[in-house]
Formats: sequence, structure tokens, C-alpha cells
Amino acid sequence: MKRRLPPAYQGPLQPRQPGFGEPEVALSELSPNRVGYQLMEKIENRLQLLLLLNFICVAVVLFSLLRPVLVESGILGRSRLTNYLAKHQLDCPAKVDSIEATALNTTFFYSVQSDSCPLHIKGLAKQWPAYAKWTDEFFRECCSDAPVKVEHGRATRFANFLPEFSKKKMKFTAFLDEYTSKARIGTMYMPEHKLPAGLDKGDVPQPSFTSYMSPQSVKIWLGAGEYCSLPHTDYQENILVQLEGVKMVRMVEPTQRAWLYPGGRDTKASVHVPPHYSPVDFHEPDYFKFPLVKNVHFHDVNLEAGDALYIPSFWFHSIKSRPSMIHHDMGRRKSKVHMVNTTESNDMPHSKPNSVRNLAVNWWFPAPHAILDKIFEGLEDKKI
Repeated sequence: MKRRLPPAYQGPLQPRQPGFGEPEVALSELSPNRVGYQLMEKIENRLQLLLLLNFICVAVVLFSLLRPVLVESGILGRSRLTNYLAKHQLDCPAKVDSIEATALNTTFFYSVQSDSCPLHIKGLAKQWPAYAKWTDEFFRECCSDAPVKVEHGRATRFANFLPEFSKKKMKFTAFLDEYTSKARIGTMYMPEHKLPAGLDKGDVPQPSFTSYMSPQSVKIWLGAGEYCSLPHTDYQENILVQLEGVKMVRMVEPTQRAWLYPGGRDTKASVHVPPHYSPVDFHEPDYFKFPLVKNVHFHDVNLEAGDALYIPSFWFHSIKSRPSMIHHDMGRRKSKVHMVNTTESNDMPHSKPNSVRNLAVNWWFPAPHAILDKIFEGLEDKKI
């Protein structure tokens, strides 16, 4: 007698396939116990998947919250490049060096630039024609129809990414009418802009101590009210020259980049910050939100009208601009700076339509190889 082979195994949840000549059996004709077992197994599989997804989500959230603490304590390792830069700081003084413009020569400036250290230059612009010449009345006469790009908004901090700041084009004369208007609400300014047609570059001559460098551009900055730029780094050398008003500049050397959360997120604006920007408020750091900033050493400089500041390439910096009270006497300009207590952000005037403007010029130069070698010295040899 031949043995019957068992039907092909279809799994515990599948009904036996009918043989040749046998009628098919509908699912409804299966026993209730078998149907219930199938449903229970499907539910169990879905519950296991949901539990796994929940576990992954909780793990991601916990890691994002604990990551700054783990990095700061050294439990979580950083990249070799970050570790190397953290151990090889630039040899810059804790306080930014200051020198009178009349005493500054090419040799001294080259040595400072080679070390990639900032330099406060006092009185550089006081002999420039633009220092007394570039009034709003002069701008109306020479370049009133020149097109310019301006920014306007209610916020005074981190204007680069907040959606309430609007950008628009207008004629220079329209900007001059609006930015000094008593009816203006918020901050209005013309960010770094190439010199409008009609302005003479000879009014803001290239500093003599930079004669060995070829400039890339010279740009004008004009505004009224309070303004604080988002911390960022530039790939060029910058000579910031203050013609009117005051600026408070806070800088961080590039070797401390790891503590500044570059390319992070500006939570208020809900946008990603570009990699050469930092979401940290340099002037009022939030150490709870950004605990790594406690490791940073800030270099501060207060620029008055006529002063200049050399900002080396790749240095992070944030600039807070304020107007000053100007009095005209016999055609010569005298400025009296009214500083505001910044212990609390509410002490800062969000807009001062009755106060005068803030005017500056930037000379931009390409970064020399000496600076790049100074910052990243030895990286190639150490294969970092």
C-alpha cells in the first residue's frame, strides 16, 4: 500500500489548497478559531512595529537632548579636525590690540594679519573726505536716482533670517526719505551695498597700510535705529570703517568654531542656518539652549565714528549698530555717543526715529595664503 504524501506546507495561517478535482473552500467556511487566530497574529505584528517605531523616536529625541552634554564632557567623541583646532588656538591676545591710525604702517599690519588677529585702528576715517562730506543732503545731490536694496522690519536682532524682515528695491532718495522719517516703525537700513553711482571712491580711499593687497570691493552700510547682525564668518579680509554712529563688535576666532553650533537652526525663524552662520546670540548668549558656548572666548571692540576694525577672514563676528547724537558746529561734525545699558534686552531702544543714522564702509580683500596656513597649519601632515 502506497503512502500518501502530505499536502504542500502552506503555513499555519493558510488554508490547505484543494487538490485536483476538489472544490475550493471559501474563507467564510473556515472554522471561527482559525480566522480569529489570523486576525490576532496580524494585530500582534502591527503592535510590534509600532513599539519599534516608538522606541526609535524616543532614542532620537534623547540623543539630541543629551548630545551637547556628552560632547562637552568628552564622552561623545568629536571629529579629528575639531579636536585638532581646539588644541591649536591662534596666538592672539585676550584683548584686541588698539593702535592710532597715524602710527600704523604696512610692516606692522602685515605682522598682525599674518597672525590672523583683529586690530582696532583709531581715527582712520577722520581725515577721509567722506567723514564730513557724506551727509544725507550730499547723497540727495549726487546719487538720488541710484537704485539700492534695503531691508525693513520690526525686529532688531538676527535680521538675516527672521521672516518679519522684508527686502525691497527703491531709489536712494526714497530710502533717505523713509529711513529718517518719524513715522517709521522698526529698523530700516541699507545693508552692505556697492557704492551707488555718483559716489566717488576717492572719498573713502584704500588704507595705505593695505597697499600690498588688491581690494575686491568697497561697500557702504547705512541705517537708522537698532540693528544686530546674526553671527557669521566671511571668507575675505574685512576693514570695517565707521563714519557715523557706533558699533559694538563681538568676535570669535575660527578655531573655536565647534562651540558655536555653525549651521544649526534658528528656532524662532524655523529655518536652517547656513554653515558659515551661527544661531547663537553673541551679545546675550543662551547658555541653557547652547551650553557649548561657555567654552568660547569673545573678543570685543567698540567702534566710534572715525575708527576702523580689521576683522580677519574666517573669524565669526556679530555687529550691533546704534546711532549717536550729532551736533554741527561751524561746518565741523562733533559726535557724542549715548550708550544704552544692554543688561536686559528691553533696555535696548528698538527704534529711534529722532536719532541720526549709522554709516560705515567696508573694504574687502582676498584672504592671503599666509592666513590659511596659520589657521590650518599641520592638518595635511597629520592627515586630519
